[in-house]
Amino acid sequence: MKSLYKNFIYFPLIGWIFPIIKNEKDDLLIFHLKQSFFLTLIFLFSHLFFNWAFFLIPSGFIIIKLTIFVIIYLQFGLYIFLSALSGRAASKNIKKEWPILKILANSFEL
Repeated sequence: MKSLYKNFIYFPLIGWIFPIIKNEKDDLLIFHLKQSFFLTLIFLFSHLFFNWAFFLIPSGFIIIKLTIFVIIYLQFGLYIFLSALSGRAASKNIKKEWPILKILANSFEL
């Protein structure tokens, strides 16, 4: 895996475009590409769900709205942490698999 790809693979869109444009056949690169894609999708849809729930709850339920608000920002922190941890594994040429992402990534062919 090229060092440029290793450093950017867990950045959404930017890191995904390099291997696809260059048509790299490196198995480790494709593995991390698929894992990064599904990690982003999971956090994107959960973030959209919680934002949707935040705006549907009436303004009188302040505690519930505050709880959802905190969950949204905890998601950001968790996403950044998991991306950094996986990016570190990619830069060291290690296949670090997360259980749910493994199931999704194995079902998707690139």
